[in-house]
Amino acid sequence: MQNVLDVKVSWFERDSAPDKPRGPVKLSYWVTRRSAQLEALVDRIRSTADEGERKTLKRSLIGFTPHGTFRHRSGKGFVQHSGIICLDIDGKDNAHLGDFDQLKSYLSQIKEVAYCGLSVSGKGYFVLIPIAYPEQHEKQFDALVWAFAQMNIKVDTSGRNLDRFRYYSYDPDAYINSQAQRFTGLTKPPVKAVRPVPTYSINTDKGVLLERLANMVRNAADGQKHHELLKAARLAGGLVAGGQLAEDEAAEVLNQEIANRPDVRDVQAAYKTIRDGITYGLSDPIYAEERPAQSDQSLPQPIHYFPSFEILTVQMVDQYPAEWDEPGQPTCQLVSSPRREAFARLLGVRVEDLDLTTFTQPAL
Repeated sequence: MQNVLDVKVSWFERDSAPDKPRGPVKLSYWVTRRSAQLEALVDRIRSTADEGERKTLKRSLIGFTPHGTFRHRSGKGFVQHSGIICLDIDGKDNAHLGDFDQLKSYLSQIKEVAYCGLSVSGKGYFVLIPIAYPEQHEKQFDALVWAFAQMNIKVDTSGRNLDRFRYYSYDPDAYINSQAQRFTGLTKPPVKAVRPVPTYSINTDKGVLLERLANMVRNAADGQKHHELLKAARLAGGLVAGGQLAEDEAAEVLNQEIANRPDVRDVQAAYKTIRDGITYGLSDPIYAEERPAQSDQSLPQPIHYFPSFEILTVQMVDQYPAEWDEPGQPTCQLVSSPRREAFARLLGVRVEDLDLTTFTQPAL
């Protein structure tokens, strides 16, 4: 069976030389390439705390265009699609995940993921996914962004363009699946997807709700400001979707509170976090009283997206029922998962809402 990463891409000696492509070269070679000199440079980038120095070092790195081959790196210079889409998942954009370091293990369970490894900074991951319809690149990219959002994972949408440049990086523990399935999603569904939404009661007094949002930002400890701001914004979005607050008034309170804090270095970035958080929250309405989510029959059919999957762990045992050795008899039994709480924290859901299956297998 063909390796889905055995496709051609262009590579460049540096980001500042878009008119001088080198190659083409197979993507499978690129993601497995090891170079002591390049790895030493990547280690310097990952260890420096100076943003200016980090950018200067990155500009000296070689890189490639994961989406295909080019005569020069631009839309007009495009030659052929690789059949692969590259996604960036940054740690700073996913502060809501309880254990970002475990995200690679989670993503490796998805059949459509062909590669997952550390980014140049070491603070994020880049993911390679084969697609079924390369000629509809943008629609497939948007569908992937939506599919990941359903798993509470935010994708950097700046990588949507065909001529996306990817710096050389390395990860000795990268996940590779050369037989990954092709992603078939084509449409970006509405923000309010048709699905059962958990609802719960909350104080419906508008002033109390706005004060609660303000306090979450006002009382956030240093080092937790981004996390608490995103959390407050998502709560605000849920309250807006549930009809308890107006979006403009919720956003105004959050914007004002973060602007009033003297320890915020980038207020514009904070405003963006608020907008993103409210957008996420709109898909999970918080109603004043429990009631079922209303179905909208006018919505289009849902797209194909990542199927549900089971996290399997194996625990060897010395003794087991004799009938297990008989043909046609089951060889496993359901037990509780030791990783259940970790994955619940990662996804930001309650443990009891997470369906994980774990099996105990007899010793050979």
